[in-house]
Amino acid sequence: LNAQAGLGMNIDDLSDLRGNSLLAGRARRDFVQYDLPVGAYTLTAAHLESGNDLGIADGAQGSNASAAGNAQRINVLGVTYKTKALALNGQYLSYDGNWTPRAGIVDGNVDNVVRFGGSYNFGMAKVGAAMQIVDYMGNRKDTQTMFTVAVPVGALDLAASYAIRNVDSSLSTTPVNGDTDGFLLYAQYNMSKRTALKLQYSDFKTSVQAGQENSGSTYAIISHSF
Repeated sequence: LNAQAGLGMNIDDLSDLRGNSLLAGRARRDFVQYDLPVGAYTLTAAHLESGNDLGIADGAQGSNASAAGNAQRINVLGVTYKTKALALNGQYLSYDGNWTPRAGIVDGNVDNVVRFGGSYNFGMAKVGAAMQIVDYMGNRKDTQTMFTVAVPVGALDLAASYAIRNVDSSLSTTPVNGDTDGFLLYAQYNMSKRTALKLQYSDFKTSVQAGQENSGSTYAIISHSF
């Protein structure tokens, strides 16, 4: 979602060092992709192999595809529209190996995913938004939305993100249905062309359970490019 919202800055997802995260996790996948530019548009088709760590040439559905959602392969169709100030992107992901709900994967595996987002650069500020809707073979629907803004102020880059996640009709025994949300604040001071100080603070809910405390994290990094 950060990439689709188009901040163009190195802002991490809303997560902490304990493994808690507001947004869905990502998987490493081998893939092949073809991009066809047509004027201001770019058409994309891609095939992604399993997200399991199976080694070269062993992608397929994985050794235990029926018990792990990330063992599914994905076919993707996408379109991007880009001008000097405006960037829009949409994707449709179709998953194979769709198993209906049962013990171990009570919501079923992922059926399909729709993603769309965009950004507009006003010069003094860049704003963006993105949404991802995940449909499972069962009744579960997982909707994630993020809004972003980035403002350059001389040698200082400021940015903020707000995200909300809604899970509906999950069959999981752990309470997950409902909304969780959080925000992230980011600042980068460019001390030179190669050296920068980065500060980030995030605060977000990790559960829909009543009384669940928010998870917050703060970090500071000095980076230098050689």
